[in-house]
Amino acid sequence: MRLILGVVLLGCSANRPLYLPESPTSPPSSPPDLSSPPAADLSRPPASDLGGFCGGTGIAGTCVQGFFAAFADCFQPAGACVTSAPQLGAASWCWSNGAKIYRSDPSADHTWVFMSASGTACLSWTVHSNGQFMKAGDSKITFSPDTGVYSCDGVVDTVGPDCGGCAELCALLQAPPTGCSQGDCF
Repeated sequence: MRLILGVVLLGCSANRPLYLPESPTSPPSSPPDLSSPPAADLSRPPASDLGGFCGGTGIAGTCVQGFFAAFADCFQPAGACVTSAPQLGAASWCWSNGAKIYRSDPSADHTWVFMSASGTACLSWTVHSNGQFMKAGDSKITFSPDTGVYSCDGVVDTVGPDCGGCAELCALLQAPPTGCSQGDCF
């Protein structure tokens, strides 16, 4: 240990670089990269990178795309659909994979709740006389599927009529769903 320290001190005191001969088994003379690797980016990609969901439509690159891409990932009904007869105006639709939609009394302001197959609330859609408000987790949006007018992230704009031309979004928001048979679903 003293010998190595002496060699290092000798090399440093002479203001000359210290070169040690390389052996065939030693690593290259360039110093190893000791910097930390960049931290992993675990955030959701920006809406402009979500080309798979409604890419090439009026919603591409807007906050509408990011909001509904998350909804589409969550709400994936599959299999046979059953609807319960309305009780005081409320109704529900259930799919064999466990996905569900609940609707409150539509005679006044009403709410649709879309549930995943595992029971997670994917979207709450409230229809008021002054607009349609949607919430998914901590995200909120005002959106009219018919006109395409939206408000989210401080932006008020339009993506165009008929869900901004995104058939996939219009199909997800088709409420009430069609093609369901009558049965028990609550």
